Amino acid sequence: MIINDSNYVDLVVGHLNTPYGPVVSNSDLLSALRAGSLSVVHDEASRAILSSLFIECTGAMIGSLCAREGIDLQKAHDLYKEIVASGEQPRVFTWEDAVKEILE
Repeated sequence: MIINDSNYVDLVVGHLNTPYGPVVSNSDLLSALRAGSLSVVHDEASRAILSSLFIECTGAMIGSLCAREGIDLQKAHDLYKEIVASGEQPRVFTWEDAVKEILE
């Protein structure tokens, strides 16, 4: 499947919003990834949904989104670590494996 570069953000946000309706915005996702933290997202429901990002989306999808949007992969990993440390979501070994060699 070929995905137009400009649609990665829409694809991820659409996937995350599917069960809930339009809760998470493109700017919520991009802000959280750029900051490496959910604290920049002001809507509680959006933060809760975004906490499932690394479970719901593949490492390749998140990595491609970051590359296309100019987001430092370390910031995305910081977001992942914050989510896991909060106890809201379990570790995602496929994400950890995907970034292991890149971030070392």
